[in-house]
Amino acid sequence: MAGQSLRSHFRFPWEELYVDAVLETDSVRLQQLSKEAEETIRGRLRVLSERHDQEAELRAVENALRGLEILKWAQVNRSSDTMERGSTIS
Repeated sequence: MAGQSLRSHFRFPWEELYVDAVLETDSVRLQQLSKEAEETIRGRLRVLSERHDQEAELRAVENALRGLEILKWAQVNRSSDTMERGSTIS
């Protein structure tokens, strides 16, 4: 979990899950946290799409989802690079 000092800075309830995923360094745990954060954030996006008074949170949700996509892309590329290096060593 994110440190206590970070918790006081969260404006939205899903942000802690997002930050936990972004800060995770273990690749297996990162996959788990990313999936959990994405599911939670997409659920919140569904709620926000029905309301028009939460523009700031809607922008934050969209940015967080983009961030998680970049994180997934980086992890896939890191895995591909590792596998390619492993196959050239043999």
